[in-house]
Amino acid sequence: MRPRRAVVDNGGKVFAKQGNLYAGSVDELSGAADVELDASTARVAVVRTDGSLTVKEGGLYGTWVEQTSVKPGNLYAGWINQLSGAAKIEVDAPTGRVGVLRDGSLTVKEGDPYGA
Repeated sequence: MRPRRAVVDNGGKVFAKQGNLYAGSVDELSGAADVELDASTARVAVVRTDGSLTVKEGGLYGTWVEQTSVKPGNLYAGWINQLSGAAKIEVDAPTGRVGVLRDGSLTVKEGDPYGA
């Protein structure tokens, strides 16, 4: 079953749950700044407070895979360097848009990883 909800608490811990609203939360990891869920791929992505990125597939008990930058394909595909100095990132998979907040400015791109 795919994760349905995830939050980062004030202490930087990620909690996720699947199932109905009464399902228990699973303590996923610590040191998080942001968490994103992708229902179409069952991925959970966490940007840590140190700027690193880890992602897992296959539900709440999958294995975390350390990541950097942006890449197409599965979690083990090659990386394509995108942008440095990112403070926060948002991905809208249906539209192919990626928004990056950095140094007080917002940058957005559309299309594949090679788009402008």
